[in-house]
Amino acid sequence: MEIKGAAAVVTGGASGLGAAAVRALAAGGMKVAVLDVNDELGERTAAEAGGAFVHCDVTDEEQVAAGVAAAAEMAEIRAVVNCAGIGPPARTLNRDGTPHPLRHFQKVIDINLTGTFNTIRLAAAAMAGNQPGEHNSRGAMVNTASVAAYDGQIGQAAYSASKGGIVGMTLPIARDLSSLGIRVNTVAPGIIDTPLLAGLPEPAKESLGQQVLHPKRLGTPEEYAELAVFLIRHDYMNGETIRMDGGIRMAPRCPPPPGSAGFRRVIPLSEPATPHADRNRPDGSPGNETRLLWNVPSLPPVGKTRAAPAPTAPPLTQIVKRPDTGNQRPRNVTRRSLRCLIPACSAASSTRSPGELG
Repeated sequence: MEIKGAAAVVTGGASGLGAAAVRALAAGGMKVAVLDVNDELGERTAAEAGGAFVHCDVTDEEQVAAGVAAAAEMAEIRAVVNCAGIGPPARTLNRDGTPHPLRHFQKVIDINLTGTFNTIRLAAAAMAGNQPGEHNSRGAMVNTASVAAYDGQIGQAAYSASKGGIVGMTLPIARDLSSLGIRVNTVAPGIIDTPLLAGLPEPAKESLGQQVLHPKRLGTPEEYAELAVFLIRHDYMNGETIRMDGGIRMAPRCPPPPGSAGFRRVIPLSEPATPHADRNRPDGSPGNETRLLWNVPSLPPVGKTRAAPAPTAPPLTQIVKRPDTGNQRPRNVTRRSLRCLIPACSAASSTRSPGELG
């Protein structure tokens, strides 16, 4: 799809992924309306891109409508990129027994999920009036989910639910808008170096980057923007969610960086197995490599030993008399053989039908 000279709407466009998308779309010749609640950064980003800024809370219908109208004044809206979102963590049940605040959960859903849909539906109404291009194309939308939609970590119940909702609604919305020639795709980024991580020290960022399969670094907003523009331009990409994560599969929690309170030390695998050293080596076999180990509160501290796991019990055996020969032989008791040995499990003595046994 040709984007030069057309207008675009970018929510959360003042910084991070949204700002990168604004710059990339502007570089492609689009006139971009930057929608955000941060007036200072939003004005600056819009000025740099030669676009327009509109103060906008994506959960507010009137504000989003005003942002869409501002974009439509510049040109036909051919692209929408949804980047507005928040991700404050909270456990379902806190350590002190306090339940997850319901208003907290609702706020994350309202901004991340409902806000995305609010922008989609209002922008789609404007895009429906565009002159159709080749293959009846009127525009494309890109939503922003997260790998948390698949690999949500501890404390991410609300965030994962909101991003999973975006993934889940991508295809049905693409089907809804297909007759109008409007495509809808979603990007699920991994760990990206955005202002959300600005407060972390460099060792912490490096630690996060080491979790990535390859390359072992954080992603960049520019890489996200490049993918978003590709999805807008590519006429045959529709109804799809793409993970942009370097192959990462998130652990239940992020390990602390070296030097933090939770960091222990590097322990050679040639040392005797400890509660920490054998966590990733079940058999406790020695080796030459080393690895970073993190303090796990539920385990004893380094130096104390943990009882060796009990050996695997041999299969339960039962002396079974063969009715045809009278010979006796040991036999592994399986689920099927237990039915023969325990009268209560037989169909004759059970109140359930034979098909319900087991």
